[in-house]
Order: sequence, then structure tokens, then C-alpha cells
Amino acid sequence: MKTWMRFGCFLTGFNPELMAQASEASAKAVKRYTSALLIISILWGIIGYIFSEKYLGLGPAGSIVSAIASIVIVIQVERQIILQIRPSGWLKFARILLAFVMATLGAVITDQILFADDIANQRDREIGNEIAEIVETRSQLLDEEFTRLQANYDSLDLKRQDLLIELAKTPYITLVNYSTETVMAQEMAYDSVEKKMVPIDVPKTMRTPSTSYVENPKWQVVAGIQASQNSITAKLDTITERKLNLATKVEDELRSRTGFLTELEALKALLWARPVSLFVWGLFFFFFLSLELLVLISKAGSHETDYEVMVMHQQTMRKRGLADLAKAR
Repeated sequence: MKTWMRFGCFLTGFNPELMAQASEASAKAVKRYTSALLIISILWGIIGYIFSEKYLGLGPAGSIVSAIASIVIVIQVERQIILQIRPSGWLKFARILLAFVMATLGAVITDQILFADDIANQRDREIGNEIAEIVETRSQLLDEEFTRLQANYDSLDLKRQDLLIELAKTPYITLVNYSTETVMAQEMAYDSVEKKMVPIDVPKTMRTPSTSYVENPKWQVVAGIQASQNSITAKLDTITERKLNLATKVEDELRSRTGFLTELEALKALLWARPVSLFVWGLFFFFFLSLELLVLISKAGSHETDYEVMVMHQQTMRKRGLADLAKAR
């Protein structure tokens, strides 16, 4: 068996040993299925890579893994039809439904790639309206914060002015300190021995007042209020700067958060606004739909091959052997 046939059996899930005994008609069927699978797999591998890199941010390695996963999923889905000798109506219905879903996704992702510049222009127009709404909302919040801080600043300033008026009158506080000293003083006392008044030394405590002037402690309160005002002033300056740069910041945020759904909404607006874009999207949709149904149509339009007859014969002989074995027991 040639390498291409072995590769085709690997993709389709056919048994290469049975295919070696099959006719050219079966070989052609394998080649048809292999060609269809390769077309669909390559296409979805590219779409999976671009989608993962652009919208999921997986990087080259992660995008390659995602592309391989997309190819494996597509092949496994198509095998549900290829390996079914007589596909049921429900299986065909499920495959057609899945084909519509995959065709829609494929057309959307492809158009987002092809219409990238047009979507960017549409997004620019939408961003202008979004910026105005967001800036208005955030400006109101900043104004409320500014008003609250300004009220605190004014309240502190009133307290500071009152304290300064009071301190202008009494910048210093007079403190009176007393120092004590023990001295010996003479007093006259009656001496019972000599029977007369005699002078004696008696210790006495002397208190000497001293006056000092210290800075009024309310100056420290004023310094604390001034520090609080400086902090509030810095916050007010920050709010003013944020308001000046608000529109630019919002625009940067909106452009940096452009995701799949955001571009999808822009694509929708673009399609409805420009009929040519809708026509191109329809072309891609039917192109993907045709590819998705290619295997099903190929399967439905062909008769049973001798390979499938051999598979059914093996199944019949196996069932018969199991039945004879059951009877023998």
C-alpha cells in the first residue's frame, strides 16, 4: 500500500489491512475523504492559530497547540460520518446543524481578519461616543471627590484662622516655677537650764518663685492642620490632573481592551451599514458551509464500497460465531 493511502487510512480511520484487499473504488473513496479532510483541517488550523494568537493571547507556541487541537476536533467530527456505513437521519441532522455553526464562526473570524482596517475605523467611530459617556460619568465622580476634599480643606482653614487669631494674642504661656531651699534661722527660745531666753538655730524652707515663657502648645495644632491641608492640596492637584488627562486615559483603556465580542459588534454594525460587506460575509459563510458539508455530501452521494461490505461481512460472521458459541454452551 502506498504512503498516501496509509496516510488516508490514518485520517479517516479506515483499516489499512482491509483496504489492501479492497478495490480501486474503495481506494478512491478514501482519497476523496482524505482530500476533504485536508482542506477542512488546514483551513481550521489556520483559523485556530490566528484566533488564539489575536484574541486569546497564547503566543506562537500556544497558538500552534490550539491549531493542532482544532484540526484534531475537525477530523474526529468528520469521522462520525465517514466511519458510519449507513448514517442515520439524526446523525445527518446533527452534522448539518454543526456545519451551520462552524460556517458561521469561520465566516465571522475570517471577516474580522480581512476587514480588520474597516472594523478599526468603525471602532474609532464607536469609541468617540463611549469616551464621551465614560468621561462624563468619571468626571462627576471626580467632581464629587473634589468638592468633598475642598470642604474639608475650608473647614480646616477656618479652625486654623481662629487659632492664629488666638495665638496672636497669647503666643507664649507664662509659667511660674518655685524652687525650695532650706536655710537656718535664729529664734529665741526659753532655756530651762539657764532659766532664760536664748537664741537657737531653726531650719526653715524658703520658696523662691521664678517666671518662664514657653511657646503656646496650640502652635502644634496649627502645624498639624497645615500638614493636613498640604495633603488635601496634593490630592486636589491629583484630581485636577486626572480630569485633564481623563479623555486620553479612557481612550487608551478602550483601545487596549478590544476583544472578540467588541470586534464582533463592530463587524455587525459594519455589515448592516455597508451591503457590500454583508455580501462578502455571505460568500464566506456559504464557502465554509459547503466545505463543512463536503464529506456528508460525498458520503450521501456514493454507494457502499466493497470495503464497507467487508466490514459488514466481518460483523455478520462475528455475530454468527458468537451465536453458535452461545448455543454450544
